[in-house]
Amino acid sequence: MNRFRFKKIGVVADIRRAFLQIGLSELGLGPHVKFYGVGREGDPAKPRVFQHRRLFSGFLCSPYLLGATIRFHLQNVPLVRKTATLLLGINFT
Repeated sequence: MNRFRFKKIGVVADIRRAFLQIGLSELGLGPHVKFYGVGREGDPAKPRVFQHRRLFSGFLCSPYLLGATIRFHLQNVPLVRKTATLLLGINFT
């Protein structure tokens, strides 16, 4: 909070929305992200299996997971944007 007061520009984020933007890789997709839905034409006799591709509400929403995701993206930035990335890395991690 002290760093926020000393700088000329401040950034505020909605953390709840940030968790909903975290996608799951193919390796992270397991049985815990699958769910059943009604089949085509609304026939309940033919259920379909669906799979979440993003974190859903109440699932692994930890600050560590969000921080690791931000660090991952900051480390995989093109060289053209390295200066801005370093500044963001100092402030957000």
